[in-house]
Amino acid sequence: MSRDFRASLRFLSMSYDPYFWPAVNAVIGKHTELFEKQLTETDVNSKQCRVSISKSDVEYNVQPLLKEDENIHHGIRVKVYDANGNEYPMVLKCWSNKLNVLIEGWTEFCTDHGLLALQDFLTILAFRHVQTDDLCFVIAPRREEVFEPVKKGTKLKP
Repeated sequence: MSRDFRASLRFLSMSYDPYFWPAVNAVIGKHTELFEKQLTETDVNSKQCRVSISKSDVEYNVQPLLKEDENIHHGIRVKVYDANGNEYPMVLKCWSNKLNVLIEGWTEFCTDHGLLALQDFLTILAFRHVQTDDLCFVIAPRREEVFEPVKKGTKLKP
């Protein structure tokens, strides 16, 4: 595994830096920690049309931002921004109490960014929009020379 990849994984333990995504800083209000997701084959399959988010990431990073009238099981309309400030309307939903997904705009996001399974990692920030108070995400993809799944929480040697 490359030294840059290890450094980027260590970065994720840090909280959000307001200068990290200058194109979207003006709209980021209340937020939680950054989290990361390695894309799988099903995440980039155009027939699936969704990206999954782990249950623990939703519990820790999304649920603290939810309002009483927002129900992830019914679906929540969200706005997803890429690091350049481009907007993608999506829906955050929990399927069968097991799988948390972003749908309805994911395929466009995936195509626009040329995302690949295993090699692409998403750095994600959940936040409330400062003007609308809507639930939003920033998703910033990055490519690593990894061709196998990386277990979440794996301690990497420097």
